[in-house]
Amino acid sequence: MPYSAADESFTHQLPVTFDHVHDPDPSWSDRCYFFAASPDGSLLLASGYGNNPNTGTGMGYVKVSMADGRHWDLLAGRPVTGDDRGELSAGPMRWTCVEPLKKWRLDVEPNASGIAWELYYEPTAPMWELLPMKVHAESGNRLADMYHMKEPGHWTGWVEIDGERISVDGFHGGRDRTFGVRVADKIDFWLWLDAGFEDYAIEAWIIESADGATLYVDGGITYNDGTLSKRFVAIEHDVEFDGDRKRPAKAVLVFTDEDGARYRVTADTPNQAVNAYYGLPMSHCQYEDLGNGGYFIHFLWDSNDSAQLTETEDKSMALDQLMRFDLDGKTGWGIFELLMGGQGYRRYPNWAAMDMSAFTQDKTPTVRSLEAWLSAQLPDADEVLVEGLDRVDFGHSAEMMALTVVERRGAAETRREVILRQRPKPPALLEPYDLPRQFEILRALAGTDVRVPPALWLEESGDVLGRPFLVMERVGGEVFEMEAPSGVPDATVVRMCQSLIEQIAAIHAVDLAATGLQSLDTGDHLDREIGHWAAEMERVKRGPLPALERLLAELRRTKPQPYPTVTLVHGDAKPGNFAFTDGTVSAVFDWEMTTVGDPLTDIGWLELLWMQPVGITSHPAALGIDELLEHYQKVSGITLQNRPWYRAFNAFKMAVICLIGAMLYDEGHSDDEKLLLAAYGTGLLTKVGLGELGVTEELEDGPVLPRQALQN
Repeated sequence: MPYSAADESFTHQLPVTFDHVHDPDPSWSDRCYFFAASPDGSLLLASGYGNNPNTGTGMGYVKVSMADGRHWDLLAGRPVTGDDRGELSAGPMRWTCVEPLKKWRLDVEPNASGIAWELYYEPTAPMWELLPMKVHAESGNRLADMYHMKEPGHWTGWVEIDGERISVDGFHGGRDRTFGVRVADKIDFWLWLDAGFEDYAIEAWIIESADGATLYVDGGITYNDGTLSKRFVAIEHDVEFDGDRKRPAKAVLVFTDEDGARYRVTADTPNQAVNAYYGLPMSHCQYEDLGNGGYFIHFLWDSNDSAQLTETEDKSMALDQLMRFDLDGKTGWGIFELLMGGQGYRRYPNWAAMDMSAFTQDKTPTVRSLEAWLSAQLPDADEVLVEGLDRVDFGHSAEMMALTVVERRGAAETRREVILRQRPKPPALLEPYDLPRQFEILRALAGTDVRVPPALWLEESGDVLGRPFLVMERVGGEVFEMEAPSGVPDATVVRMCQSLIEQIAAIHAVDLAATGLQSLDTGDHLDREIGHWAAEMERVKRGPLPALERLLAELRRTKPQPYPTVTLVHGDAKPGNFAFTDGTVSAVFDWEMTTVGDPLTDIGWLELLWMQPVGITSHPAALGIDELLEHYQKVSGITLQNRPWYRAFNAFKMAVICLIGAMLYDEGHSDDEKLLLAAYGTGLLTKVGLGELGVTEELEDGPVLPRQALQN
């Protein structure tokens, strides 16, 4: 059956569930490609989108190049499931089939790259359906098993480049559609072209091995009157390059069809800079985290800058050059594409064999970016790889990923299990969010009695993953954030409680001078804390909050003298921030709110959370709070005092954090349903805090819940 209207949908399937395709190869994709060129060859627009069901990803790109050497590259990706494979969008880019087989619309919404467009494509001649592409290397390894069609067309609409709107009415171009397996990084050489003339177009593709053996060839001429030529069965090519660059300058092509007729086509490049490179992003690219696994990368570069051109070519495995073609005295324009991966191609040494590990199609841009960055942190390693990258669903204040860093030095291989902790997308629950400060604290605590994960590396700029992150060793142990320990002897649970409070005591015993942490903060700790959370309350409230504001006033009125010894204060010493191995704390996490000051603030926080029957505290053998704190006084030497006030202060702090979460949910900064549920805690915590200070009168909460909760 030929290509039909149904094939315009990106949903090619077998009789299985919609998230499966016919082959598990990670390179299996369902993709499209479009290009548009100005009649004088001074402007090229290229764009494409592909779904990779086996990796659960979708990725699209836009490339704009001009004769003056300027190039704009846009790349965006998102997770894809069986439910949304028909949604052809990524970041600000969208591809829409307006009418199957007749019209497509391409959109780029305004964005930080300076590129936007609204383009309409319509065919001018019949599509050329290539023969089934079942291609194997000489070794027998599969290189391609896919369907491919090519089609010439024309364009209407506009493109906006750095504020200048340009009409594309009258631009010529083409499109193609492929679906199936294509292991492009293992293919030594391919050449394809789409050369559009006044009343016909040449569509052709040849794949060869490094030594020039033909592995696949097909193509032909598609005429505007609806007819097709005989198929090409051989393609000869001779390409001249722009000096030692990868971009072609001239070419001679001879096509032989199945009847033996030969077509000799010459090509040249009036505007050498008008082309599109396909490879890794440039080092100065801008990365935007779009949330929920989506990302947007964009960068502007100038091919007149020798260093930038060299970087681009070193990172590219394919190139679309806009060229002028001549056949029997008639002139056409179109794309001349070269790809050389695998072992390279001996005839054209400008395209030397490359290290293709960065181009393997089962790697996401996140993995590739991480591998490049980690390689810079480990300069003595011959190769650095990332394996098993997986998000950790834990906590609310930061995003975390677990991964394995593989370091190869000669024949030796070292594997490190690590956790990547990334700054949350602003605005976040805890602002200002200072990741370098956390890294400094972790580094300073190494070698003390506080059990912290070894901090390895810090990325402050946000250039690698869109936001700063730190990397720390993954420490063994189990965290009981919500569930009680199961299958554990009562004596072990008792020991867990004791070990937890001993670690809090160890935090309070840290030598601030020896660790350099005495300068973390200055001034009266209690005033500093009350002032910070009062300011946060003012920042996010939507109206008067009588109960919470009364609690604040009572805290200020009854504030005690702080504990006389200034210590390190964790700031979030809840049971869920401790990992355990065999009844003993193996690591303490989440140092975002750490400061120096009054250690009793940590105890008030712990008391408040120990009341909640979740995690360890929900186990019948867990120590009661008084017994737990008696052990703390014994091991720390610190005498507890003013416990109701410290509980009330921490109830205020926690209520404000819940209020911030409600604002984030209310204003669309987060869709985390846990923040919606936590918002109900604001009023309850306020009441607890007032009760601790002896205030029993009934006070209105005010607008503490997200508007959505009020509507339900």
